[in-house]
Amino acid sequence: MGILGSEPAFVGQSQGRLCCISEHRDHNSTQITIWVLEDYEKEEWVMKDRVSSFQLFGSVKWLFHFDYIVVAIHPDRNLIFIYHRGQKLISYNMDNKEVHTVSALVEGYEWTPYVPYLSESPVLSKKH
Repeated sequence: MGILGSEPAFVGQSQGRLCCISEHRDHNSTQITIWVLEDYEKEEWVMKDRVSSFQLFGSVKWLFHFDYIVVAIHPDRNLIFIYHRGQKLISYNMDNKEVHTVSALVEGYEWTPYVPYLSESPVLSKKH
């Protein structure tokens, strides 16, 4: 399955590369996949990591629902931030596969994803 075979959830920049985080639901689980644009000339996306909602939230009841929002990717580390609706903000470290609670949130908290200003980003400029 390539990047086009799933639903895009978040686009950002990390470590000088354009990243796309996508969601895919299959028969038994929901997967979050992190893609990195490695070759800008060939427009080649490479899968950096894949994690299931069970690994992130540890509960079977979250396997079939998109009850979370990817809100940010760290600009300098292999770290994504996910808002688990109605409960908490978590971080997922792609290097060591660790999940940490950043903050417990009150019920009804509204979260606005961080989207960097990418129009002047060097990762989007074509090199001729």
